[in-house]
Amino acid sequence: MPELISYSTQKARKVHKCGLCNNDIATGELYRRHFLKYEGQVYSFKEHDACGEIASCLWDFIDPCEGMTEEDFQEGCQEYCSRFVCPLCVYWMDDECEDGQVYCLNKIADRLKEYGIKEEPDKYGMPRWVEVKRKDQGGGELNGA
Repeated sequence: MPELISYSTQKARKVHKCGLCNNDIATGELYRRHFLKYEGQVYSFKEHDACGEIASCLWDFIDPCEGMTEEDFQEGCQEYCSRFVCPLCVYWMDDECEDGQVYCLNKIADRLKEYGIKEEPDKYGMPRWVEVKRKDQGGGELNGA
């Protein structure tokens, strides 16, 4: 697991790539910057503030082994979106998004402000992921968690 050396929130002075969604972090946009050490190598990792929030909320759902990679994040967002966001979306038609997106970060972020996600057994005792309404609807505690 990577060791966190330092963490900061900064305003971009130039365009960067988000290490989670791989989209641009625009000049002037706030982003999170991590300095990490892994197997003797030191490196920095940059992410959109929203991507960092999504990653935090979906950490257990995505279940990264050695820290969250871009691939882990994107696959987790796609899975979360297809289970909990897309079926409610007006653009969703027959398992395919009408606007060609694989997942919609803004819709995931909005949904996670209102709902958390947790694993619980179904009626047969098999684990399944369910959404739980947040008490404060601001990304905080979950009802019944």
